[in-house]
Amino acid sequence: MVAILEITYMPGPSSQSPRDRILWILSNHGGKMNRDNLRVATGLKLATLNLLLDELAMEGHSILSSKGLPANLEVLGENMENTRRKVVILKPQQAWDAFREMLHYYAVTNLMTYLQSREKTTFRQMFTDLKGNREKEWVNLGGQVMLAQDLDNLRSDIGSGKLTSWKEIHERYDQLWEKYQLDKQKHALATLCHLLGKDILTDEDWKAALDKTLEIQQYICDQVYISRKKDFDNPFRHTTFRNKAEMKAAIGSVDDNSFILQVRQDTEKMEKEIRGLGA
Repeated sequence: MVAILEITYMPGPSSQSPRDRILWILSNHGGKMNRDNLRVATGLKLATLNLLLDELAMEGHSILSSKGLPANLEVLGENMENTRRKVVILKPQQAWDAFREMLHYYAVTNLMTYLQSREKTTFRQMFTDLKGNREKEWVNLGGQVMLAQDLDNLRSDIGSGKLTSWKEIHERYDQLWEKYQLDKQKHALATLCHLLGKDILTDEDWKAALDKTLEIQQYICDQVYISRKKDFDNPFRHTTFRNKAEMKAAIGSVDDNSFILQVRQDTEKMEKEIRGLGA
């Protein structure tokens, strides 16, 4: 997902700086434009345009990170629906915060899996083993996720005759599936570094990340209960029963709900695992 912060009023093009010219053009084209077309419209060199776009992206990142989204900014989502109309994100700050928590949860839980499968490995050893650039190009082949580069290598090996049978191709698939777990864990570490804005993480950073993950898990647990309780409290659901006792006898109570019980067990399990990792 790409979001654009659009300023609702800007001066005319004659008095604009290159930065304001980019924003003015975007604001008059529904907040989105192909980069090549934007280069032509602004009259800027591609290197200059890319530098300014990176600066604008960092500015948007800074605004959202500081929770200081100005009231006169409109946030648009790109490639969300097949239409020419603007797609407005109504709660951009909440969306930003929630997505970062999802990324944090994804990163830490995958790193926990790495440590749990290697009992004597310390966080420092894990960091050394998994440290690398954050891979951004992934491909989903019918449910099997792999790096785009691995797919390119697979296609190249088929084309060159290195792989000559379905058996050999399926064996490569199996190898890539085994490789995916480690690829994902490397990506998880790079993602956590990106979220924390650090190239090197300390043991204290890791402990804080574990604590935050447990907080997120507890939040999930609480929200699951609140959501399911609304279903049980819904007056329209009561209409098919004579009284609450009959309803409880038929469908049970919210505290007996299997999904709620499962999430609570998952939360308790995670707390034990995190304490076991030293947090």
